[in-house]
Amino acid sequence: MNLFEHEHVNDILLRNRQISRTIDSAMKDLARRFTTVKGRRFARVMNKRLALLHDHLLKIDETGIRNQWILSNRMTNKSIDGYLAGVTVSDALIKSFRNPNLSALNAFITRSQNGFNLSQRVWNITDEIKSEMTDLISTGVLEGKSAIVLSKELTKYVKGRPIRYKGTLIPGKNLTFQSIRLAANEMNMAFRTSDFLQNSQLPFTTGVTVHLSAAHPRPDICDEMQGEYPKGFEFVGWHILCICFATYDTLPKEDFAKYIEGGKINQKFYMKGIPKRAQSYINKNGQRLLGYKNVPFWMETNFTQDLKLRQSVKIGGRAK
Repeated sequence: MNLFEHEHVNDILLRNRQISRTIDSAMKDLARRFTTVKGRRFARVMNKRLALLHDHLLKIDETGIRNQWILSNRMTNKSIDGYLAGVTVSDALIKSFRNPNLSALNAFITRSQNGFNLSQRVWNITDEIKSEMTDLISTGVLEGKSAIVLSKELTKYVKGRPIRYKGTLIPGKNLTFQSIRLAANEMNMAFRTSDFLQNSQLPFTTGVTVHLSAAHPRPDICDEMQGEYPKGFEFVGWHILCICFATYDTLPKEDFAKYIEGGKINQKFYMKGIPKRAQSYINKNGQRLLGYKNVPFWMETNFTQDLKLRQSVKIGGRAK
């Protein structure tokens, strides 16, 4: 894992802490206002404060996505510079290689998943906080407590810890984790998408290798799917919060130099198939994955309904 990959992870952890603090601040504000404002007036206060929370969380998410996209572009540019050292290439061509694909970034931020855009997915979380708060109020759980006590209880409650009420523990809802998970997954996908788009556009890229992270915790799909893939295989993670990473295979420099001078790239350099272990996993689990309500992105993007690589993925190549 290179320094950019480490920065990628550290930035996600930074945003996680920002999200946790932002939600904590909202809960403390609501606790303070609950002790002084009652009834419908508090409902209006809560709606206004949760709308502000939505805006703050959305800004954190969008800023994180943009930072991750540009970080990935910097990582690829460094690889490009290293590859092109000693190769005579026009400035115009180098500029095209370093393309950050900003229109694709904007499309990524505004895209919908399962019918919801990013703002709506953040609203789903803040609406759930509102629903939980309303239930706690209606059952009297929050009554008769000081702002300090309520503040502690609510910040713990949205982290999944229970509130004690009349000798009973009211189970908490880990809404902070839901928000962190959403942001972390979006940022991870942004980093990987930017990485894929730029590398797949380079004429000297011949394939992609997906690696297990050194911090991989336990055997799962990541072990089955690691290995070499065609240049057009879009890897953005095998599952939510996937920490696998990709590197891109390149032409021998002398062959790229010939290409620059007007030659053709020998098809033997392109990777065409997928790892045998991955193919076995697809054969065994593909139809089940396609039957999910939310089909995994990598499955939907790279494979057809009959479990074949999409034509857009198969760029040149040799079978394994």
